[in-house]
Amino acid sequence: MKGCFSRSIDHGFFNYILAICFALLFTETWGNGLRIKGNAYPINDRSAAAISFGQIKGLESFNKGTFQLSFNLALDEKSNQGGIFKLNFVNSEQAISMNLRSIRGDKIEFSLNLEGSSSLGHLVFDKSQLKIQQWFSVNLHIDLSRKKLLWKVLDQSIVLSEITGLKANAGPRQLIFGKNGYAIDVADYTIKDIYLSGGDVHCSIPLKERQGDIIHDSRGNAIGKVLNPNWMTTESFFWEKWKTIKLKSIGGYQIDQRGGRLIVFSQDSLRTIDLYSGKESVHPMPHNLPLRIQLGNSFLHDNKLYIYEVNNLPQDSCSIVRIDLDNPQLVCVSKKQLPMQLHHHTGQLLSQKDYLIFGGFGNERYNGNFLKLNIQNGTWDTLSVKGDKIHPRYFTSSFLDSSDHLYIFGGMGNPQGDNNLGRSYYYDLYQFDVNQQSIKKIWQLQWEERNKIPVRQLVYDGKRNFYSLMYSEYESSSSLQLYQFSLNKPTYQPLGDSIPIRSDKIKTNANLFQFEPLNRFYAVTEVYDNEEVRSEITIYRLRLPVLTASDWNSEQESKRISFLPWIIGCVILILGGLYWKWKRKIGNKAVLTPLSSYQIPIDRPANKPHSAELLLTNDFLFPSVNCIHLFGDFQVIDAKGVDITHLFKGKIKHLLILLLLHNPQKGIKSELLSSLLWPEKEHGAAKNIRGVTLNHLRKSLEYLNGIKLVYAQSYYKIELDGTYIDSYHFKSIMESNSISNELWTILSRGQFLSKESADGLDMLKSQMEQDICDFLMRQIQHAIVINELRMALQLIHFLYETDPTSTEALKIEINIWKRIGDMAKAKKAYQKFQKRYHKWMEVNYSISFESLLDQD
Repeated sequence: MKGCFSRSIDHGFFNYILAICFALLFTETWGNGLRIKGNAYPINDRSAAAISFGQIKGLESFNKGTFQLSFNLALDEKSNQGGIFKLNFVNSEQAISMNLRSIRGDKIEFSLNLEGSSSLGHLVFDKSQLKIQQWFSVNLHIDLSRKKLLWKVLDQSIVLSEITGLKANAGPRQLIFGKNGYAIDVADYTIKDIYLSGGDVHCSIPLKERQGDIIHDSRGNAIGKVLNPNWMTTESFFWEKWKTIKLKSIGGYQIDQRGGRLIVFSQDSLRTIDLYSGKESVHPMPHNLPLRIQLGNSFLHDNKLYIYEVNNLPQDSCSIVRIDLDNPQLVCVSKKQLPMQLHHHTGQLLSQKDYLIFGGFGNERYNGNFLKLNIQNGTWDTLSVKGDKIHPRYFTSSFLDSSDHLYIFGGMGNPQGDNNLGRSYYYDLYQFDVNQQSIKKIWQLQWEERNKIPVRQLVYDGKRNFYSLMYSEYESSSSLQLYQFSLNKPTYQPLGDSIPIRSDKIKTNANLFQFEPLNRFYAVTEVYDNEEVRSEITIYRLRLPVLTASDWNSEQESKRISFLPWIIGCVILILGGLYWKWKRKIGNKAVLTPLSSYQIPIDRPANKPHSAELLLTNDFLFPSVNCIHLFGDFQVIDAKGVDITHLFKGKIKHLLILLLLHNPQKGIKSELLSSLLWPEKEHGAAKNIRGVTLNHLRKSLEYLNGIKLVYAQSYYKIELDGTYIDSYHFKSIMESNSISNELWTILSRGQFLSKESADGLDMLKSQMEQDICDFLMRQIQHAIVINELRMALQLIHFLYETDPTSTEALKIEINIWKRIGDMAKAKKAYQKFQKRYHKWMEVNYSISFESLLDQD
């Protein structure tokens, strides 16, 4: 289907649809593209990619009617001027070429020329519109018979009613990217997804090769050749050694996500590296740094760099400094120290004033405490935590999610925290609820490789996966390997190639960062000289999505495809996606919670017989008009009592749900709406689709009274004046910390957004589900305290709807039946849970019935 083929068809609109189908059906699961080496390289190393139309079946139709060229372009950090492409014509010396140059420092100008004859036009952009390594589209449409032209770059275009000087009946014969003969002035850029059409010929060239110098169309036909190729897929498997910085003293590093830069510091210097351009700037450390850097611990907050040491400093010397990066100023925040050194701890910034660390090694001890730093006054506090026990360790790693849950993975230590008793390697995952100060063990991994430890931080993708670099620290010449782990279950897989690291000093460290605007991972290593007085920092980068070894080693011959396998493949992907979404509804919650230490009360309140126990009833009636349901099946009832759910489909429905779930007072910013609903679209296209979808939503809401869509100060929001929204009422019940028959009726409709799943909704849905579980658990425990055991059982039933594999709920349920005196029902509840657990988790439930029973 996708490729170069000829067919007699009345084209026009069909060609447009065909191009869209190409993009939808054959997008690669990993990055494709070809990097053109330009003026930043010696002439002999510059790239030239030539596509010969003579190798395309049906070439003769390229000379008829219209010819269209489109491709995606991304400028590299070294792009400033030079040629982009050259389109040569049949039996003619004429050619159309596209070039770029920087003008006035902050502008980029693209020019289109009929070489040797005339300029066809210029398009000028602010550099902020065309960020380095960001994809944008280029389109060229030529009416060959009437010599008309349309040229479009991003959202600007030029239309020419006549191409002055173009010879009659000219037809394209060759397309060249990069250098060409004497034309050696070449820009540095990357291209992908070339699409050619003319007459009855359509040709798609994804540039997904991994090696060699042959260009293939999407059917595997060889149609061109590259000189000095640099295929993008290599950048999704092999780490690029990007920067090496040799410091005269011990230093450290940190990523500035907001500023798009890496910060490298030492005792006497402060260096920034622009992630877009690669440009470095070095400044002396403001004033004399009053802190003697030993381990280079740091974090960033509000564009201020905090450097800290926890131990082994002279008495009354500075232990935490703050450096304002906007206007370099240095402040000593604290002189307080901890009682022991903490090599290889992990830390995360929690809020405006707190920084939390865990783990570490010093004084022959492993740390198992959570230590919180108040960054305003520089004081440390040891948190009192509850829940599962996490053993003291170091070489541990972490990430913080949007719900203030700190996830801690791996490390090395022992239960006693005493290094003299030996050490064990851990491959486990814990969740620390910062607000509740409680720990839950998520899973224990069966590690099948040689022992490794993770680097300082984990990277979370927001889709229930996290990533870590791991290495064997006990080997002097070791290597860092990237791994992907699942939050839901103890599974992992290695990704990409490895990075060498010299690991013969305890201070040796590494870290992993992700910078989403460039879709890259960054790995940073810091190694020390023999005296441990100087350090060397090396920065590597890798393009996402990252290939596995099996991806990389798969045969190139798989490029040859036919219509049927791809159609079948697409159907399988769609069905698989639906199945995945269905599984994901509960997958996000399929994590074992720790056994509750909550005990069923033995002493019943005075004058409180069983018969007096309260029961919730399903006798609350929803309004018959002007009603929107988000629990269970999505449903909308209009002002006449008619079900108009059919008016809210696809993006219109998701748009309404997003608006309802975001801050009802403030709303949601227009740009955020676009990025959530149409992440794959360019800014201009997304804006147009957004406008159309908002108009459809506005018209559909007119069937209800008491609800309208408003726009103010770049924010869209829903204003309510009488329309019933079940999720809003449920939140009111939660905020009142009470229960009612209305709660029963709402929950009886089913799981929250039970059939809805989309990139923009999943995080909000997951947060709501977590709020529901937390609320129900509080009410369950309250019902037990006041001895309303039957009500507690009802609430447990609803909790299972949202979290069907909750061990904590099971433990409470069977102990309620034990307290009531019905062990048969307790065992029946356990057996039912076993079946449900196996259904969702696809493994047997391993905790015994007896171990869940409270000891009298």
